[in-house]
Amino acid sequence: MARVIKMKGLDLIFELGRRINEASLQNSISIDFYGPQQNDDNDIEYFDTNVKKFPFMRYHGPLKPEEIYGVLEKFDVMLLPTHFFTEGLPGSVVDAYISGIPVIVTKWKHATEFVEDGKTGVIIPFEDDGTALFEAVMVFFNENDLLNRMKQQANKKAYDFSTEKAWNLIQSYN
Repeated sequence: MARVIKMKGLDLIFELGRRINEASLQNSISIDFYGPQQNDDNDIEYFDTNVKKFPFMRYHGPLKPEEIYGVLEKFDVMLLPTHFFTEGLPGSVVDAYISGIPVIVTKWKHATEFVEDGKTGVIIPFEDDGTALFEAVMVFFNENDLLNRMKQQANKKAYDFSTEKAWNLIQSYN
C-alpha cells in the first residue's frame, strides 16, 4: 500500500478523525492505515502521535502484494488525500478498484483521469481544510445505496487497468 507519509494527506485524515470525534461517530467509523513508514523521524513521530489520539485509527504496517486485495475488499472506501499535486497514477487507486471499493482523493493534477467523481469515487479540493473530506465520508456513511453503486462502478473501472485491456489496446495497433 501507499507510503505512510505526511505528503499523502495524513493531516487531512487526522482532521477527519477530529471531526468524527466531534460528531460522536467514533464508535461507527474506523480508519486503518497500511503501508511502510519512511525513514523520516519527523513523519514517523507525527504519525505515531496522531494515531494514538484516535482509538478508531489503527496502523497495521505494510502488506505483502498477495494480501492487498483480500484486505482492501473488507473496507467501504479508500482515502488518498494526497498533497502531491503532480501525483501520477497512484497504485493504491488501482488496488481499490480491483478490490471493488471507491476512493476519496484530492484533486491532484491528473485525478480526473483516474477517478470518475461521483461514480468511482469522490474528488475533493486539493486545498481542503478537512471539510470536504468529512462531508464525503458522511455521504458514504449515510447513503448505503450510493456506496453500493460506487463499489460496483469501482469494480468495473478495474478493467481499465487490466492486462486484458492493455492487450486489446496493443492488438488494435496491429
